Amino acid sequence: MIITRIIGGMGNQMFQYAAGLSLAMKHETVLKLDLADMGKDPSRGFELTKLNTNIIPATFEETQPYRESSLAKRAMLKLLPAHRRGYYKEPHFKADPHFQDARDGSYLKGYWQSWKYFYEIKETIHEQFRVKDEYLGGVKELGNSFRENHTVSVHIRRGDYTSKEALKYNGLLDGDYFNSALARMKVEHQGLEVKFFSDDINWVKTHVRTDLPHEFITGVSSHSAIEDFYLMQQCRHHIIANSSFSWWAAWLNAQPGKLVIAPAKWFATSKNDTSDLFPPEWIIL
Repeated sequence: MIITRIIGGMGNQMFQYAAGLSLAMKHETVLKLDLADMGKDPSRGFELTKLNTNIIPATFEETQPYRESSLAKRAMLKLLPAHRRGYYKEPHFKADPHFQDARDGSYLKGYWQSWKYFYEIKETIHEQFRVKDEYLGGVKELGNSFRENHTVSVHIRRGDYTSKEALKYNGLLDGDYFNSALARMKVEHQGLEVKFFSDDINWVKTHVRTDLPHEFITGVSSHSAIEDFYLMQQCRHHIIANSSFSWWAAWLNAQPGKLVIAPAKWFATSKNDTSDLFPPEWIIL
């Protein structure tokens, strides 16, 4: 059994699930989710049920040993490499090369934000992260048209990122990044149609400029975050924000020849090493 702690928003939950599933499949065992922290933040719901995932909650008895341990036990554990402790706390933001060496019975605590953690089971991840039809409302037909045309999704995240705490940690991307990314995309591909997704469409209209045909999707054609997520995936190409939400939408797009542009400034500071966050074929601006 592998247990992974689930925290944060949808994108974070997906990274935690994907890493845990990869390790569970390696050991030919079951993945269970520690959901005890879900609900503590009313703005963060448990989103994985909207995907084609196999949700097995861990019991209180299964997670309790990892939540309460003596000072002596914690000191002893620190003598071992992180992946050999059983209680496997993510040692740093960069992908841990020893991840697949973790033993069966491990409890995973971290964000695990790298494609390297689950690349070997990417087909399984693509299947399990398919949005369930019941959450798509009337947008499936629109998604079909996005796939058939030369579309590029542009995701601008502001909302919760504008809080004082988030500004210090996540930071906000300005219009220059999106305008530069659109210019680069225009050089790489002809005949593009731009689809804007954002929790602050008015800001986008003021600060992001393009002479390409474009339309604003959020709040017009799409009326929920999960519909946004689905429609972003259906686009041919992607310009993502410093957000795991749009990272996943771009990564799950399986169309050949896709171009993804991502921001070099993923965090407000350079404290975290993000070199393993992006697949090597993505363009970083």
